Amino acid sequence: MTEKSLFWTTNGTGDGTSGGYTATEFYDFLRRLLITDQEAAQGVLRGVLNELEVTGSSSPIALNTGAAIAYGFYYENSASLNLTVTTPVVGTTGGRVNLKIDWTAQTVRVVVQLNTDGTASIPSLVQTAGSEWNVPLATFTVTTGGVITLTDARSYCQFANYLTATSFDAITGLSIIGRAANSVGASGAITADTDGEVLQRTGNTLEFGQVATAGITDLAVTTAKIAADAIDDTKAGDRVPQFYRRQGGSSTDWSTQGTTTYTPTAVRMQAGTLNVAISDGNAYGSASVTFPTAFSYKPFILLTPNYSSTSVVLTAMSDSITASGFTIQLGRNTTSGAITVAVNWLAIGPE
Repeated sequence: MTEKSLFWTTNGTGDGTSGGYTATEFYDFLRRLLITDQEAAQGVLRGVLNELEVTGSSSPIALNTGAAIAYGFYYENSASLNLTVTTPVVGTTGGRVNLKIDWTAQTVRVVVQLNTDGTASIPSLVQTAGSEWNVPLATFTVTTGGVITLTDARSYCQFANYLTATSFDAITGLSIIGRAANSVGASGAITADTDGEVLQRTGNTLEFGQVATAGITDLAVTTAKIAADAIDDTKAGDRVPQFYRRQGGSSTDWSTQGTTTYTPTAVRMQAGTLNVAISDGNAYGSASVTFPTAFSYKPFILLTPNYSSTSVVLTAMSDSITASGFTIQLGRNTTSGAITVAVNWLAIGPE
C-alpha cells in the first residue's frame, strides 16, 4: 500500500481497517505530528502542569508533574516523584534522567541512568526503536560526597512543519518575538523604541538598547571607525600632551602678541629643518618655508639654528608669516666668510 489515511470508523470500508488501528500506527502519527526531529530528543509538552522539571542537589532528586509525547507514546506524571541517585565511591560520576520507552513492558517511565563509577562524562542515550528508547529530561554529575549538579536537558514538542509569517500573532511594530526574561515562559514582543538601539543581553534581560562598554570587544575599534576630530585632549588620556590654553592678541592669528587667554579648538603642529645660507660679506641670509599643509590662520613659529661656533652669534627670526608659510631670517655678528646653517622650525596653529 502506498497511500493511507487515519482515522476512520473501523468497519472495513476504505482505510477504516476492520479490527482497528495498531499501536504502531497511532504512535507514528503522534511522533510525526509533534516531534520535529523524529529522533526523540523532543518530547515534553510545554505548559502542561510543571513540564517534567527535574530539581534537587542531593539524592533523592525530584521529577515534577507534566506530560510528554515520548516517541509518539503519551506520558503523564500527575504527582512529584523522588528519584534515587546512587552516590559513587571512586569519583565524580555523570548521569541522566530520562523517560524510558520500553516496548517489551509496554510502558513509559522515568529512570536514572548512571555512568561507570568515577566516569564524570554524561552517558550516551540508549535509543533503539521497537526495543528501548530514552528521551532526556536532565543530565547531572554526582560527587563522592553526594553533591548533585543538575543541567536541564528537556526539549519541547512542536508541530513538525515549517512556520510562516502568518503562523504568528500580530505584534508591535519594530519588534522581534522572544523571551526577554531569563526564565522559562511564554514568548512576547521585544521592541526597539529608539534609533541606534541593538538587541543585547543586559544582566538577566534580553532587550534593545544602546551599546555599552561591555558590548564592545577589546581592540575592536579601529582608526577607520573613529570620525575625524572626534577625540580631543580631554579624552586622549594619560601620556598625551594637552594643548590646554594659549595667550596672544587675536583669537585667530596665533602670531599676534598679547596677554588674552584663549582655549584652542583644533590644533595642528608641523615641523621641519631647512638650510639657510649667508654669503661672504653679508650678515644676514633668508629662506622660505611652505607648510606641508596650510593652517586656517597664522600660526606661531619656533626656530632653533644648528650651528656650533665660539665666535659667531646667530639670530633666527620668522618673517612674513601666513597660513601657508613663512620666511626664516638668519643673522650673525660678523660678515666674514660664507656659512650654511640648518635651522629647525616648529609651527603651531589652528587646523
